[in-house]
Amino acid sequence: MRLHLLIVPTVLAACAACLAQAPAAKKPPAARPAGAAAPVPAAPSSKEGEDEPSAPEPAPGAEAAAAEAPADPSERTIDAFLREVAETANGDVAMGQLAMERGASDAVKDLGKRIRANDTAVLVIMGRLAEGRGGKVPSGTTQADDEAVARLSTLQGEAFDKAYATLMSERHATLQSLFRWQYEHCTDEAVKPFVMGTIPAVASHARLSDELNKKVNAEEIRAAEEQAAEERRLAAQKAAEEAAGVASDPKKKRKFTPKK
Repeated sequence: MRLHLLIVPTVLAACAACLAQAPAAKKPPAARPAGAAAPVPAAPSSKEGEDEPSAPEPAPGAEAAAAEAPADPSERTIDAFLREVAETANGDVAMGQLAMERGASDAVKDLGKRIRANDTAVLVIMGRLAEGRGGKVPSGTTQADDEAVARLSTLQGEAFDKAYATLMSERHATLQSLFRWQYEHCTDEAVKPFVMGTIPAVASHARLSDELNKKVNAEEIRAAEEQAAEERRLAAQKAAEEAAGVASDPKKKRKFTPKK
């Protein structure tokens, strides 16, 4: 896989320009026609082949992270959204450093370096945004990310690559969905420019993480798909047998109790 050059200058310039313009915005964005979706900047298309979806096994800390946050982006307040973005960035910085130190492949090392640098830049911008809102950016990581970092710290080489790629694919897909929702619905005059300036980098991270995951976990993904297909086949077979009045043992007919 070929990773593109770091886009830190782009992130900083885009976000800074948007934030500089934010105070002048006194009117909400013009309403879109009913049913029309807001255009969302698309990440650059990949030059690599397109593979099947994500790896089956949960990455370190993924289950805990899912339990902590609501699945629906609309359930988050603006402050909750910003806090989650900052905490995710803090975790990415720590995990990116581990990828640079413990990864086996250049692709993993490069992705870790890219995400670490870009998220460090995003945290700088968020610091300015927080000051304008009378707060400050969280400097720590979540318990789920602490657990993920601890687990990744025990891995090395190929094992690290697989776990890191799975985790990045899952967390950045979630982060992208949060940004997409805010891009379409956010009306906060200070936060909206930040979202617009950051979403291209977020989409790029999600795409590159997904591509890396499909590459390093190709066998695991294939095995999981085969298992899922077999489970669906068995479920369909069982449903057909039950519909025909046959119990799990084909030789034993289901007994019906007549109504009195």
